[in-house]
Amino acid sequence: MLEKTRTKLESMFNTEKQLGSDGIPYELDGLTKVSFSQGNLLAALHNSIRPSLSIEIGLAYGFSALFILDSMFENNYGKHIAIDPYEVTDWHGIGLKAIHDLEFDDRFEWQEAMSIDALSTMRRDGVRAQYIYIDGSHSFDAALIDFCCSDKILDTGGVIILDDMWMLPINAVVSFVKNNFQHYEQVDVDYDNICCFKKIGEDIRPLNHFVRFNTSYDIPSIKLANKTTSPPFNLPLVSVIIVNHNYGRFLKQAADSVFEQTYPNIECIIVDNASTDCSAAVLLDISTQYPGAKIVRRKDNGGQSLASKEGFEASSGEYVVFLDADDFLLPAFVETHVFVHLSLRIPVGFSSGDMIQAVDSRMVLGTQFGFSEYVLSGRGEKPGLMRRIDESAPGVWPLPSPGASIETQVHLVEPRYAGDWMWAPTSGNCFRRDALRLFLINEDLAALRHCTDAYLLRGINVVTGSVVIDRPLAVYRLHGTNAFSKHLHLNGVLNYDRNSPSDHNQLGHKLIMDHLIANARLFLGKMPSRWHYVDALQALNDSWPQLPSTVPGCRSYLAGRVVTEAGALAPALGYREFIVLLERLNVAPNVLLKARLWLTRNKERRS
Repeated sequence: MLEKTRTKLESMFNTEKQLGSDGIPYELDGLTKVSFSQGNLLAALHNSIRPSLSIEIGLAYGFSALFILDSMFENNYGKHIAIDPYEVTDWHGIGLKAIHDLEFDDRFEWQEAMSIDALSTMRRDGVRAQYIYIDGSHSFDAALIDFCCSDKILDTGGVIILDDMWMLPINAVVSFVKNNFQHYEQVDVDYDNICCFKKIGEDIRPLNHFVRFNTSYDIPSIKLANKTTSPPFNLPLVSVIIVNHNYGRFLKQAADSVFEQTYPNIECIIVDNASTDCSAAVLLDISTQYPGAKIVRRKDNGGQSLASKEGFEASSGEYVVFLDADDFLLPAFVETHVFVHLSLRIPVGFSSGDMIQAVDSRMVLGTQFGFSEYVLSGRGEKPGLMRRIDESAPGVWPLPSPGASIETQVHLVEPRYAGDWMWAPTSGNCFRRDALRLFLINEDLAALRHCTDAYLLRGINVVTGSVVIDRPLAVYRLHGTNAFSKHLHLNGVLNYDRNSPSDHNQLGHKLIMDHLIANARLFLGKMPSRWHYVDALQALNDSWPQLPSTVPGCRSYLAGRVVTEAGALAPALGYREFIVLLERLNVAPNVLLKARLWLTRNKERRS
């Protein structure tokens, strides 16, 4: 591939803004594209035929056209026509601008017409083609008409390629052609998302020829990177951030699990924490196979929390998943989490799915203990919690239904709760971006080098609440060098070493309290009332284990922090509410008396 083409495509795959034909930069939607591997396959097929004329129905951003034109210029052959009546109005001429900037104009022609009109005019004018790529309207009738019209101008020996086999209408067209077009044979391209037919003769069927064809399909499992067409209403973007430090032996499987998701709108960001193992070579393989993946290389190992924060800052999804490089996601992970969020009546800060536990490559357990304990307790059952998006608004959910059981498998964890652990570890959670933003602005996060979930999950839940999804959607791998878990779960036995250097529960707990107090005005401005804020602090104070304080007269760490930060906290919270908070925190009577006198003097000074 020409270097200039590769540079342009990498910019587009990274969803950087692209200039339209009007010279204005536009955002790409992140969905309408071919994968790098599919683009290379289209170019290889094109080069093997070396057509004097090739035709593409649907130009859009120009991804596939750039792969094809690059092959033509590198090997010096042919002309390529793209038919797209909406190239300027809907796609801002981004594809045209890219083709012009790469100086491919000499071998390219754009026709601003409906495909049926353009192909009929070509037939009338005696135009002949040897390669036709159909990626226009994806309704059954439109795609079938495109195929029939293309057949009339295709030379024997030429090929017609249909894109987006993950869509039912395209599957139906392929079935129709297989059963009724006896002058075509299917070419095996070993690629699930496209179907290639070679013309082997002329159409000599009788006038009444018809063979029944299958119109009922199980959609094949198509890799995320191969999905190219937006659903009727854009699904939210999900950013999956892989944090890696010396997990090169697991990293490729983690990345594969992201690109094998059944959900079509995902960006993948890998943050490497200055690894010294084989991770550099693995990252090179990943960037070659998945050029759309963003890779952030840190110069030093700042720990999990800083890497997560840096990955978050490089992301843009409405939902965010932090995937540890030694874990991996099952194919329906993102699809299920997004379905649940879109169906919830309560807009919680995150959802948590159950995880299978494995030792290296062997599954051992099908759940996380604290997670299942919470589900069995019945505390999270809330009738009417979900209103299914696929039933309430079927036009905006284009993916398969997760099944009727999903309604009984989602359990609410109420806001202002920070007690027992009932969530999955890091890799099992899907966060709302707005919720993460509230807690990742903490400048002290660098101190929490491991167990970022101990901070994020409890902190976000105490403010917004969460839900747990009683389905195993990811795999948690134990391999002997995990930062927190040292053993598989066993009833009545801890799976971590309490109070060891790897137990960051207490530090995470402190960071949440410090963050809520230091940013009191921020949280008070966003929470429904001052009492919601007070209740959140009290929940943190009451959760086990309660942290001790070094401030005289204060029984807990939080009480000590409230007293030492009284100068900023009391005016922000309100003097009456501040006194109530101290009473709830059971400070000593002398501390409470001093606080009352201090507040009285402050009021007198103001008046």
